[in-house]
Amino acid sequence: MSRRSMAFGSTSMTVKACTDSPNSRVNWASPACRRSTRRRLTRSTQRSARLRKKSITAKRFCKRSRKPTRAATDRSRSAASSLTGRSSSAPAAPSRWRNRSACSNENRNGLLNKRILMKLHRISLMFWMVVIWFITPAASAPEEMRPVKVTDGVYMFENSRGASNATVVITDDGVLVLDFNILSADQVLAGIRKLTDKKVRYLISSHSALDHASGAWYYRDDKPVFIATKRQAHDLQMQELAGFNERRNSKDPRNAPYHGKELVQPDIAFDGSMTLYFGGLTFQITAEGRGHSTSDVTVYIPQKRVFLMGDLLDTEVHPGQGESGDIFFSNVKGWIEILDRIMARHLPVNTYVPGHGPVHIGRGVKDLEEQKRYFVIMRDEVAKLIAAGKSLAQIEKEIKVPQEFAHYKRVDRLRPFIKLYYHQLLETGY
Repeated sequence: MSRRSMAFGSTSMTVKACTDSPNSRVNWASPACRRSTRRRLTRSTQRSARLRKKSITAKRFCKRSRKPTRAATDRSRSAASSLTGRSSSAPAAPSRWRNRSACSNENRNGLLNKRILMKLHRISLMFWMVVIWFITPAASAPEEMRPVKVTDGVYMFENSRGASNATVVITDDGVLVLDFNILSADQVLAGIRKLTDKKVRYLISSHSALDHASGAWYYRDDKPVFIATKRQAHDLQMQELAGFNERRNSKDPRNAPYHGKELVQPDIAFDGSMTLYFGGLTFQITAEGRGHSTSDVTVYIPQKRVFLMGDLLDTEVHPGQGESGDIFFSNVKGWIEILDRIMARHLPVNTYVPGHGPVHIGRGVKDLEEQKRYFVIMRDEVAKLIAAGKSLAQIEKEIKVPQEFAHYKRVDRLRPFIKLYYHQLLETGY
């Protein structure tokens, strides 16, 4: 007796050949050969069964009833013929083994392909998670509000990303808050609770934009009085409410801070100016007109020598402007005029508190002068490029920020502001 290796497709098995002739041809009818082949086929079947349990592919495709492919059958017969000398019509092996042989290959190949696909899927998923993390708008990131003491009883909560600040004034009778962004109002309220146990009695919005007037809902338990100009009240109802409700009803997780909240409307709406006497302090509240927004409000506290500017003053950040389509809410000419009027009052102010950016304690009117200088220089740069025949797209690419303002943050605001300069220069020449 001898051992010979017979290949069926790509699977090898060793059969015990029973020879009874000089040329060692296999006698397939021999009982010994049939028993030997049956034992090996049984072991091979058991191996295939173990592989089936590990592979979803085997469960789907390796059925007992499955017939071997024509190509696999031809390869098996050809291999048997080359080893035994029999014609290709002689049976190469029981079809059940050929089924198991083909299934084993499909099992291994299918399992390998599945593992490769799963690995590629995981790599792709990780890649897109990183991409989404980088491109997600800043609004989806949590606002971090850092309290900065301006003077006794006055704190500015500075936004870590250059978004809107909030100013808190603690008096003998309670707390007054200027500006309340829904993305950060909860942090400001928590900060107030750490500073004092007094309730928030008054809310004032410097203008109607949602980043300054959307978070009054968080103060509802203290039942404060919300003060705004009549124009702000109009804009909150007619312009900002629709955007607020759209975010509130959105399923986008980035709008989660709006879910379940309401846009609170003002309790008191005034024109011109009003004076609030509260907790031993005087609050001179003035509707300055149209500059950054359609109705900007400032608050002067003489006893503290502090002037709250809202978004009429942005420090170390490029100023923002509001627009809807081609309608601009900001007006550079009016903005400069407001700054001139405030400086012309010659008030004994130590600190002007900005709506965006860090507070410069004790710097006084220099902050207002720098803000005006920024507008004039940038406006003149745009005017030069317009005179040279440049289009808006060309100006946006070619304009350079002067070195004096190169350290300013929020570069994302620069392009919209250039657009504002461009259109207003063409319309008014200023």
